[in-house]
Amino acid sequence: MQAKEIKINQFLSSQGTKFIIPVYQRNYDWKQKQCQQLLSDIENINPKLGYFIGSVVHKSKSNLTEIRELVIIDGQQRLTTLTLFLYVISEVFQKNNDRQFQQILDYYIFNKYDTSSVKLKLKLIDSDFKTLDDLINNNSTKEPDGNRLLENYLYFREKIDSHELAKKLYYNFGQLMIVEIALDEKDNPQKIFQSLNSTGLELSQADLIRNYILMDLDYNLQENIYKNYWSIIESNCKDKNTNESKMSFFFRDFLTFKFNKIPSYNKVFDEFKSRYPSNSSDIEDLKLSLEEIKRFSSNYNKFINYGKVTDLEIKAELRNIDMIEVSVCYPFLLGIFDDFENNKILKLELLEILKLIQSFVFRRFICNLPTNALNKIFMTFWANAWKLKNKYPSISLYQATAKILCDYGNTMQFPKNEEVKKNLQIRDIYKSQSKNKQYLFEMLENNYSKFIENKIDITKNKSLSIEHIFPQNPSDLWRSEINSDEEYENLKVLSNTLI
Repeated sequence: MQAKEIKINQFLSSQGTKFIIPVYQRNYDWKQKQCQQLLSDIENINPKLGYFIGSVVHKSKSNLTEIRELVIIDGQQRLTTLTLFLYVISEVFQKNNDRQFQQILDYYIFNKYDTSSVKLKLKLIDSDFKTLDDLINNNSTKEPDGNRLLENYLYFREKIDSHELAKKLYYNFGQLMIVEIALDEKDNPQKIFQSLNSTGLELSQADLIRNYILMDLDYNLQENIYKNYWSIIESNCKDKNTNESKMSFFFRDFLTFKFNKIPSYNKVFDEFKSRYPSNSSDIEDLKLSLEEIKRFSSNYNKFINYGKVTDLEIKAELRNIDMIEVSVCYPFLLGIFDDFENNKILKLELLEILKLIQSFVFRRFICNLPTNALNKIFMTFWANAWKLKNKYPSISLYQATAKILCDYGNTMQFPKNEEVKKNLQIRDIYKSQSKNKQYLFEMLENNYSKFIENKIDITKNKSLSIEHIFPQNPSDLWRSEINSDEEYENLKVLSNTLI
């Protein structure tokens, strides 16, 4: 390992150098808060004293090309942000006919004499690289909302709003200092990576798993595994509505399903590592494991992005499960959907099981039973259901799941009809969470057989409103139309229950 203090502009402007972000690194995820702090620091530094902005750790990639390639072990967030910052300054310079814009492009954005198809000096992982390439080629409109690169680029464009400010910032940028740390073959990049990333933005459990799987592999093999497995798993585990990754949650649910044990949220990586020893020496075993994980992530995608499911009946039941927020059943659903994909159960049975889960959970809500018992139930539910079906081959998997649920007692019970009817009379649903009220109203509206109407979606139909059956402040005239005090009280109880 070699370390030296150097100005960041000298490090970045090195001709014929490409900075590669390896695929085991997380995506670019600096938020506006970090960009705001960096911009403030650069604007307010004393140019005579300089300013230290941290370290950059790299390892030279062995190759025979004319371009020197440095694999960035630590520092990708700062380097990526500074690239956005510099590109925005170049745009301001060009707009104001300041010829320094070309200097920025030649020194910091592109390798001027690179003969390859990719001339950008900073090579991000695929999804981020596409965004950066789009930005620099004026295709930013293609990028979805919530993209960190696009958001921070737009933030810098908003804040660097004059030629004078751009000149000041560019001059001050030249005074920024880093400690450049170059690793050699003897150094362990994985340990250094985890140690350096124990500060700053905390690594997620999925980040640690990706690092564990990919870092010790040969660079070309890293790219292959990332492209054919990890990037697909990553895409499957992204909530398309919020653009947020659910990978850490997926790995927790997958490990729960696979090994019938629930790891705590901050121990998912430890559990994964104990179950999947490092496979850097046996690539075929690694690929088999990742192929299985990829397969299950495909079904997980249906749970978190049910709106994309093409089968309308399955989509409707997954939406209902999402409405009452029963993500605790995902380990069980991973198994059930895998059975469906492999033709072990038919669609009708899948739908019956999905409705059964809803009935079980919502009945328990009506009867005010604790939700913490659900974790243990769904942890081993799929394995227990198949164990019972294999013992009694004549029953269906739906019948096996129903029997297991109905056999539970005490706090894990499946409330019977009479219990539900009794609790409906006294449960204060009016003051419960809106998700439960919406679910109840939709089930009543959409399943009342005397009506033949289009099914309603309360969450999307903003024109719907609640009409009180019983006035909140009944007048004397209204009350006089009720036949008896008993009828009055019964109607009042019924109204408070339903609304």
